[in-house]
Amino acid sequence: MALTPIPDLGDLILVALHDVRQATPEQVINLIEAMPEFHPTEDDRQPDPARENLVRWQSRLYSARRYLGDEGLVLSSRRQWRITESGRDAAEEARRRLTDPDLPSVTQSPDQRNLIQHSVITRPLLDPDVRARVLDQPSDDSQTLSVVIESNFPVKPLIDVSARTVKADAARRTFDACGRGIRWAVVDSGIDRTHPHFDAAKTLLADDVFPLHRDFTKSVNPGPETVDSALQDGLGHGTHVAGIIAGHLPSSFPGENLQVVTEQYTEPDDPQPLRGVREVDPGVVSGMAPQAHLRSVRSPCYRVPSPTLPLPRRFRSTRVEAGR
Repeated sequence: MALTPIPDLGDLILVALHDVRQATPEQVINLIEAMPEFHPTEDDRQPDPARENLVRWQSRLYSARRYLGDEGLVLSSRRQWRITESGRDAAEEARRRLTDPDLPSVTQSPDQRNLIQHSVITRPLLDPDVRARVLDQPSDDSQTLSVVIESNFPVKPLIDVSARTVKADAARRTFDACGRGIRWAVVDSGIDRTHPHFDAAKTLLADDVFPLHRDFTKSVNPGPETVDSALQDGLGHGTHVAGIIAGHLPSSFPGENLQVVTEQYTEPDDPQPLRGVREVDPGVVSGMAPQAHLRSVRSPCYRVPSPTLPLPRRFRSTRVEAGR
């Protein structure tokens, strides 16, 4: 059966969306059908038994869109396909490719992608002179060097499923490993005591940790007088970390369900982010060890961003979810 390859269909999607920026799948199909560069085969035009009212090439277009989504070139939300800025750049290359079939497809199937990238640490070590200085050894191209490679794959925020992803929920059920009896110090920008995720188990205010909070931005030898300032967080990072460890909402939190709202931006100051809303049970919005008590150790290194702690912008700690 001669069908148009899915990567070729992906290139057609990029070209179709380049000027309109976003469209429904039906509109994309109409745009592609109007392209003089599109030459569907006889098999392409056969009805797809698995999808009513679609022929085969139209059905395979959805697989091509998923390929583009994995590469961050075209996003999908509420029956709208939207091209990203990276996708618009790729569309220019795809347009050239449509007029020159000898060029490789811009769209890549999963088995074509290069999943191996040099890390920022290993790349300089590939230079023999740099390697000689770092390893304090003579420069020698023939020297065997063990390096670490990093996998390049799509990453998505998990929010309410983080604990399940790392099997923390299984540890809780099997061993009752909820962090009960554990005191955990968080050396960071402070912890916001007003955040609701720390109320249910007295995470910050329990008798075994409350007197221990300290603010080292006030003194190199802080005492109990710094407890209040240690439980403030103007930056938000420490509250974020604390939520991952032990923040949670009780099952009795007002309202049957919570709404998790996500906004996906394809460019800076995007006026129309892709918005998604779903409901979750408050009981699953939890850090790894929800019964642990936390001690805030506010550190002076968080006053300003540093090369070892890139913090591009401030964010409100009240908007950080436990378990993310």
